[in-house]
Amino acid sequence: MSLDVLFISSKGSQYRYYKTLAKNTLFKARVVTLFPGFGFKIFNTGLNKKVINEGLDFHLERKKRKYSNQFPNAFVMKVYTAFSALYFSLIYLKFRRYLTSHRPKNICIWNGHRLPEMAVKAAARGLDIKIFYFENGLIPNTTVMDSSGVNAFSSLPKDPNFYLEYAKQSTDKVDCLENKSLVARKPHKSRKKLRFSEADLNKRYVFVPFQVNFDSQVIVNSPVVNSMHKLYEFVELLLQETPSDLLFYIKEHPSDSHTYSELHKKHDRIQFVDENTEELIRNADAVLTLNSSVGIEASMLGKPVIVLGNACYAIQKLVYVSTSFRQVAEILNNLEQPDQKVRQAFFSYLENKYLLPGAWQNYQRNIDSKHLECFENKIKGDF
Repeated sequence: MSLDVLFISSKGSQYRYYKTLAKNTLFKARVVTLFPGFGFKIFNTGLNKKVINEGLDFHLERKKRKYSNQFPNAFVMKVYTAFSALYFSLIYLKFRRYLTSHRPKNICIWNGHRLPEMAVKAAARGLDIKIFYFENGLIPNTTVMDSSGVNAFSSLPKDPNFYLEYAKQSTDKVDCLENKSLVARKPHKSRKKLRFSEADLNKRYVFVPFQVNFDSQVIVNSPVVNSMHKLYEFVELLLQETPSDLLFYIKEHPSDSHTYSELHKKHDRIQFVDENTEELIRNADAVLTLNSSVGIEASMLGKPVIVLGNACYAIQKLVYVSTSFRQVAEILNNLEQPDQKVRQAFFSYLENKYLLPGAWQNYQRNIDSKHLECFENKIKGDF
């Protein structure tokens, strides 16, 4: 039996969202879990050491960073690597068999970097199946669905002229960007007892949002400044090249269980704060980020943004893109506002053409007709 769309997900809120889509779409669709299966064939499946190693690279680096104190020696790491290789292989073999027998035209998965999704992608290779990647929306109340990938791997063009040309030919409008409100993240339970400096929002400062150190955005999409400690060191270098009254406010990621207490009191001009992110953005001189979602939110709110890593919004005239601390210092010393035409055109394209309207978290049982229509148009290629 041929399927139009196969949704693949772990059980949970994403699974329920996919079930809602599958139930309401005009396409023949099914939802299956990522749980490893049995009853597969072993030979002539395309599974080999190279495929397994490629599937494990990010997963192992992520686990090393997340649980650094739990991999004290090479033996423990070897055992965990062997287990992960087996886990990857079981998922690969399950889906190689499933995809070969059911021949779905399209697959929908989340993000694409975790080990189970890497196994699904590898299993689909050579079967002429289109893969769509889902992720949280780039702006409030939206959802990402992209056949190229998410974040830096998205299909969003990097040429600012693309968006200017779109704006010339389009009647689409975007609501006043500065009036949009951001969605606050709930803090990790381990962070509720932490205490930080109180930020003086009347002072001149650059807002530096920390990211989760083991996230794909840091490991995969930030090849130069590839950890929060390196980001802190980068800010330290900027102290030498920027005015003494310019502060740097760092906010640790709300979802990160780790805190960088050893850095909290290291420099007077670098302060760790915990104010509301939207307030920190709106009152900042600029935002300095690897590739955080805070960067695109700050751009939406009209702030100068400096991007150090790879990002879907790392577009000249929209933001500054650099990995040189001297160049970043020069930018901070001569700050200019982003090109407003490019900014308006980019966010109009996001809202009206690229993103699915509505946050996926809101569609656990029922679905908005516009969200469903845009999903189906992407499957058909009409967008």
